[in-house]
Amino acid sequence: MAITFTVDSFQSTDQSSFIVEGALAFTGNYVTGGDTLNFQNAVGAPGLGADAIKSSLLPHFADIIERPVAGTSGTGYTFLYCAGTNQTNCAVQIFNGTTQLAAGAYPAGITGAVIRARFEFLAFL
Repeated sequence: MAITFTVDSFQSTDQSSFIVEGALAFTGNYVTGGDTLNFQNAVGAPGLGADAIKSSLLPHFADIIERPVAGTSGTGYTFLYCAGTNQTNCAVQIFNGTTQLAAGAYPAGITGAVIRARFEFLAFL
């Protein structure tokens, strides 16, 4: 199943690039090789959803992290952004140590975690 990217922050870094930040939600089943991340389906307030991504290019920088609440432990999973051939077929791979998450339903640790993402794009292309 696809990953939902909810954009909650947009900032222009200069005339040629911008950064969008938000939360990733994982539902359904994980697929070996990574679940689909479609930037054109990003959600958020007007100006902070898919229309915040004012570029047809793939991001040239990506960072995906788990952000547990203070006083709680993280899940130990790591997330790897994989560029697609366009904005509709990118992927996120999930690892527990050096082992990729097995195909199947997402574990509660992932569906209940706060996963944040930051992507930087070249603007207006």
